[in-house]
Amino acid sequence: MALNLANILFQEDLADVVLVCLCQDEMYENSQASHHQEDDEEAKENTRGKRSEKIFAHRQILAASSEVFQTMLYGPFAEGQSREIIIPNISADIMKKLI
Repeated sequence: MALNLANILFQEDLADVVLVCLCQDEMYENSQASHHQEDDEEAKENTRGKRSEKIFAHRQILAASSEVFQTMLYGPFAEGQSREIIIPNISADIMKKLI
């Protein structure tokens, strides 16, 4: 039963919010150090050296499980109006365990 619940919880077509987890990736950072294109330099500035992973979730479940998510999703913050929420410095595996 718990396995089925986990499958439903993170299913993309049932989700109403996407958590984008950004975590350090040394291999990505090293490969980008040699890449110097000025055109897209500013676009990559915020995500350089980070790997993103998406977690599909439900606002009400996140809010019920955490006061932080409750405030973030239903308070006066930009995350409450956005479908994608960026969570820096955490891997998707760890975030799924926290949820």
